[in-house]
Amino acid sequence: EATEALKETINSTVRSQFVSDVKVGLELSGGVDSSLLAWAAEGSGLEGYSAIPTLDSISEEAHIDHVCSTTSTPSNKIQLDPTSIGQMIGEIAYYHETPINHEGSLGVYMVCQQARKDGTTVLLSGEGADELFGGYHRHRIVSRRMSRARNVSRLLGPFSAVLPRKVKTAHSIWKQRERNLTLATAFASPDMAR
Repeated sequence: EATEALKETINSTVRSQFVSDVKVGLELSGGVDSSLLAWAAEGSGLEGYSAIPTLDSISEEAHIDHVCSTTSTPSNKIQLDPTSIGQMIGEIAYYHETPINHEGSLGVYMVCQQARKDGTTVLLSGEGADELFGGYHRHRIVSRRMSRARNVSRLLGPFSAVLPRKVKTAHSIWKQRERNLTLATAFASPDMAR
């Protein structure tokens, strides 16, 4: 029942995004999240936009092609090579307004630029699904760390001033859990960003 309810929720949510006065497209990486969107949008005529690196070992072009062929999604591919990245990096940094701390920003910018040239002004994205469903390895690590910190804090919190540093750290992690959970999903620490 839960699987069917989730499937229906995803399908209806994706399809609700088609109600627009402008042309809608899809950022299609070939990963689980954007592929799921393509399957939910099957038959809608939604066009996919993908950034394809020239390095085969990191390219997901085969996955993108599979999704496009099984869902009849038209595909628009933008080649990411050192020359194109070099030409665009200053512009990307300007619009980013912060240090670029994730290489995905380069491809996303170039995909958006191509979509805009094609008259597509809204792109659906699979971003957020891993966060929503705890799909990253770091989520499991943080979950275990928070569980241990909570237990230590509950048992020994009142005595933390006289306990070993390791216990104090666990108590501190639990007391500042919202900050620690937020930073656990960041690509760079505040010190690195500074």
